[in-house]
Amino acid sequence: MDEKGYQSWESGPLFQKDVGIPGGIAPLDFNGSPPSGGKKSGVIAILNDDAGNPLSITNLGFRPSFIFFIGSNDQSPGINSNGWTDGVNSASTIMRAGTMDSSFTYPIDVAPTVGNGDGWRAVVAMDNNGFTLTKTKVGAGSSITIKFIAVK
Repeated sequence: MDEKGYQSWESGPLFQKDVGIPGGIAPLDFNGSPPSGGKKSGVIAILNDDAGNPLSITNLGFRPSFIFFIGSNDQSPGINSNGWTDGVNSASTIMRAGTMDSSFTYPIDVAPTVGNGDGWRAVVAMDNNGFTLTKTKVGAGSSITIKFIAVK
């Protein structure tokens, strides 16, 4: 507590006080915002007739430490997946026609049923300037759209 009766974190910048985390959460720029360049987002389209070769996402400007994915089956919009990876550990939830499953292998798993149906799943490796998806076609495959946000 300082001479005014405040805890040390209470006398920090407004953003730090509003969040209520002692010492703040991250370095802030002169506008009070987190520094740019620490995250990138994008969209990946995998077509039904894709050969399943690894797909490299480059030009992020950094090696990601964490990536969050949201994927959906373009032919069956009710089939979608939310997942993440830190390059070592991965997890996802898979929603299909009123049911939900989980995977601790694939950060992306967009297939109608576990182990069969038509769709894609992928594992992810972090690269110095992005990441690589190693895709596996499930059944006949299906066109899917994946959105991601990668964090430095």
